[in-house]
Amino acid sequence: VYTDGSKVDGGVGFSVCILHGEIQHKIICKKLEPQNTVFQAELAALGEAVDWAIENKKKINIYTDSRSSIEALKS
Repeated sequence: VYTDGSKVDGGVGFSVCILHGEIQHKIICKKLEPQNTVFQAELAALGEAVDWAIENKKKINIYTDSRSSIEALKS
C-alpha cells in the first residue's frame, strides 16, 4: 500500500494506492480542508491505509515518503 499527501495551489488531499502484487486493486483519494497541512494529509493517508486493512482483514505493508509522519507515530 502506497500513501501520499500533498498541497498544491491551496488544495490539500491524499491518496492511497492498494496493490495486489503488481496489480492495482484500489485507489482512494480524498480532499481535505484548505487549512490542513501536508503533514496532516500524510497522516490522514496513513490512517486511511490502516482503516482499509482493518476493514478488509488484511495484513499490509505501507510505503510512505513522510519520515515526519513515521516519527510522529512512533512517539
